[in-house]
Amino acid sequence: MPYCAKCGVEVNNNISTCPLCEFPIPNINEYDTDSSYPNSFPKPENIYKERVETIKNSTFFTIILFLILTIPILLSIKAYYPPITKGINYAIVSIIASVFYLFFIFGYLTIKYNILGIGITSLLFTYVLDSIDESITWYYKYAILIIILVMIISYVYVYLYKRSKHYNQLVYVTAYIFSGIGILCIGIEAIIAYRLNNSIKLTWSIIVFLCSLAVCVLILGLYHGLPERVRNEIKRKLHV
Repeated sequence: MPYCAKCGVEVNNNISTCPLCEFPIPNINEYDTDSSYPNSFPKPENIYKERVETIKNSTFFTIILFLILTIPILLSIKAYYPPITKGINYAIVSIIASVFYLFFIFGYLTIKYNILGIGITSLLFTYVLDSIDESITWYYKYAILIIILVMIISYVYVYLYKRSKHYNQLVYVTAYIFSGIGILCIGIEAIIAYRLNNSIKLTWSIIVFLCSLAVCVLILGLYHGLPERVRNEIKRKLHV
């Protein structure tokens, strides 16, 4: 099937106007491939890219400025009311970590470096939280392994997403999310069970995994079980 040269949506054969953006679609069969004719296809470009970048940067720096300005306020409260020192320390560390989280979430680096940055920030953040209160010792037992597990799953699914980018992304991304949640729950329960009992005994995570797997099978089964004409019509209507 051909595609609209302006918005990129897939269209049926032998139509003269795009059903989504109403851009005229020329019939290339009318022209001789050896002859020259005016190029009626516009150059595809995102005319809103600069605007989106401006809004993103303004939003990011506004939130960062607000977070930074709360730190001296918290320090002032800490100085005048020492009994809540531990709570203030937790709040300040959380604010500093939020600045880094926002930087990576807003996507200023490539996705693999954003995942790595979020992972390193999480490791440092949980270590400092653990260090503030000496009675807490969950960092080495649980936090490190769980964070590394999340990073590994994230890298695997980014790789799978890139492999399936030529397919219907909405369907595959949804399936990846549900399957990733199921696998993550199994990993978390396995880590906790091993640290507590020196053995791995899975209970609730198996239920979550089976439910997420059922959702994935249902989504992919419905999508691939539909006739190609229906799938193309859905993709065109949803513009995915």
